[in-house]
Amino acid sequence: MTGEEVFVLHDGSLLGRGIEGLLRETEGLRLVGAASTRGDARQEIAALNPDVIVIVGRLSDRNARMILDVMQSSPSSKVVTIGPGAERLLLHRSEPIPGNRPQDLIAAILPGPPNPHTGGRVITDTAL
Repeated sequence: MTGEEVFVLHDGSLLGRGIEGLLRETEGLRLVGAASTRGDARQEIAALNPDVIVIVGRLSDRNARMILDVMQSSPSSKVVTIGPGAERLLLHRSEPIPGNRPQDLIAAILPGPPNPHTGGRVITDTAL
């Protein structure tokens, strides 16, 4: 079986269990793991290195530490959070880019044509 490998981390709520079931049954996705606590998930995520990690329910509700832990466990994974009652999904990515000049920070933040060296917008010293 092939497809995007997905790990779901949820709080055991109806929403979390429903999303786990949806991911399990969706063609093109392969649910490789699920956990209900950060401690359980961290080692599993590091070992599995899934393509996508979905954090559902109260676990995603403004829990920056959880998101950082998950991203550190699997830096190449996309992290999607779905909060309770949310009508939107939040996508978090870990995309390392060079950053040894103030312009690099600005280029990473501002939209615009990508700089082939940094992945961000092309910024000159005079633009600061």
